[in-house]
Amino acid sequence: ADRIRVSRASSGPGRKRFFERPFVSSYAVPGFVRMRWTSFDFEKLLEGQRAAREPWLEFLRVPSLRAGLYVLAPGAWDHQTLHQEDEVYYVVSGRATFEAGQDRREAIPGALIYVAARQEHRFTDIVEELRLLVFFSTSPH
Repeated sequence: ADRIRVSRASSGPGRKRFFERPFVSSYAVPGFVRMRWTSFDFEKLLEGQRAAREPWLEFLRVPSLRAGLYVLAPGAWDHQTLHQEDEVYYVVSGRATFEAGQDRREAIPGALIYVAARQEHRFTDIVEELRLLVFFSTSPH
C-alpha cells in the first residue's frame, strides 16, 4: 500500500505521522496528497490520536478540504481559537455542550454542527469523552 502524509497538528515542526492507506492518483498540488479517493479506519485514527497524546489529529488535507479527529476528555478545556475556515463537526461519541456566542446546544452522538469562519465557539461541560470528526473548508472567504 502507498503512504499518504497526515499531520497530527495543524502547525508546528515535526508534527507529521504516516498511516498506510490505498489511494488513486488524480491531481498534483504541491504540499498535498495526490488522490481521487481514500478511506480511513476510525479505530486506527483513534489509536494514532492517542499515541500522539494530542487532542487533534489531522488525517486528510487536500486543496479544498481538511479533516481531523478531535478528542476531548471529560472535564477538559477546549482551547480553540477563531478559524479562518467554515467547519462541520460530527459527534461520534461522548456528551458535552456546544457554545457559539450566547447559544448553547447539546453535543451528543449523531449531532452535526456547522460553524461559519471566524465564529467564536467551543465545547464545554464535557461529561463523557468527546470524539468528533471535523471537516474544514479550505476555500478562502
